[in-house]
Amino acid sequence: MNYRGDMRHPFLQPATGPLGPSKRRCLAGPMAADRYELLDMSKEQSLLEQIIQQAQHFFMRRRAEIVLDTIASKEVKDPLIVSHWNALNSPTQSCVKINIMSQGYDAVCRTSLVVHVGEKTLKCICRDGKVRHMSYELQELRDLIYCQIYQHQMVAVQAVARCMGWQLLASSSHLGSGPVEPLGNASSCLLASPSGDRMIAVRCEPSVGIQVFIAQSPRKDFFVSELVQDKKWEHLGGSFKEIKLERMEGKNFLNKMELLMACLSSPT
Repeated sequence: MNYRGDMRHPFLQPATGPLGPSKRRCLAGPMAADRYELLDMSKEQSLLEQIIQQAQHFFMRRRAEIVLDTIASKEVKDPLIVSHWNALNSPTQSCVKINIMSQGYDAVCRTSLVVHVGEKTLKCICRDGKVRHMSYELQELRDLIYCQIYQHQMVAVQAVARCMGWQLLASSSHLGSGPVEPLGNASSCLLASPSGDRMIAVRCEPSVGIQVFIAQSPRKDFFVSELVQDKKWEHLGGSFKEIKLERMEGKNFLNKMELLMACLSSPT
């Protein structure tokens, strides 16, 4: 039997082809990635891109912290602004909850909003459920916080009025009268005393501040004339007079409004 012919079969590859892996494959080692693995890796983010995104988020969060701390500690004393940063965050996204409240009246009214800090953008979820998207310009965040502060003051004074027995006659968060506000919208509310003979008008303009006006009836300057002879017209509200809040006693705006309502509610 020809055992020599059975043992020596020709190779399947050409005679000039390599018997083992290529030289590059040998240099790469046994853990080298093949072509398909390299294609899959190209579709994902590289390590450098991930580092850049984390760095962008770090500086974005740091700038947001500076803005919130500056407003709460230096620029706005009334109401109080408290920020709570989540301890567990992703490397490229953080979340902060902002509570706006007045000292001594935190159980009456409190405004909360949540800000999501990303890499280049900010997303704010307000108390009424509205979502606002902002760019990396932190002036937009500052403007939003100031608008929320003045909205909180308007809602809080209405809550205090209900506790004092006053009646809300009218309220508007977007006034169409007056000059155009460069920041936010002007808002106002009209309150009436329990007896109905006193009225308080509160107007809030982000660029000016809060203004308070009072009116009373019957009017002291009403006189019967040939045209108006019936005395029932004296019960119409008189002209509103502005109150200087800086001269009133009270530790904050709501405390001053509570004292003012208590004073106007007394019969004497």
